Amino acid sequence: MIIRQANINDILGIASVHNESWKTTYKGIVDQVYLDGLKINDWIKSWENKINDKSMYILVVTNNDEVVGFMRIEINQEINKIASIYILKQYQGLGIGTEIFSKGLEYLRDKNMNSAYIDVLKENVATEFYKKQGAKKVSCKEIVIGNQRLEQETYVINF
Repeated sequence: MIIRQANINDILGIASVHNESWKTTYKGIVDQVYLDGLKINDWIKSWENKINDKSMYILVVTNNDEVVGFMRIEINQEINKIASIYILKQYQGLGIGTEIFSKGLEYLRDKNMNSAYIDVLKENVATEFYKKQGAKKVSCKEIVIGNQRLEQETYVINF
């Protein structure tokens, strides 16, 4: 497994992981009709904009040159946000999430930043992952995905 900064050639792989991860991660949390409506082409369009955005830092995890996970950080001088970490289900539990999370924090530290916020659906098992990494819950709010109201928790990690 290799963790490196993403480039334009990774867009299809990232979009594929994003699409598949939403369908597996949020099954039973987000309405199935909404999940079934997710299409890889929508993710591709979104990632075409993000990949060259200087306010974002994106890492990918590759296995035999195939993207199997990614992390996206939104960088702002006042508030940094770990916007997403997704690892394909078959690669979860191998320490990849911890490793990419650590590399993302290292990047922020190198930029003289000392904290980051993370938004995560309350029912997402990733809340336990973030707590294990040292993140603390600071707020909770209601959001809408499709036609569904869900609780989103915000965590902060200081480093």
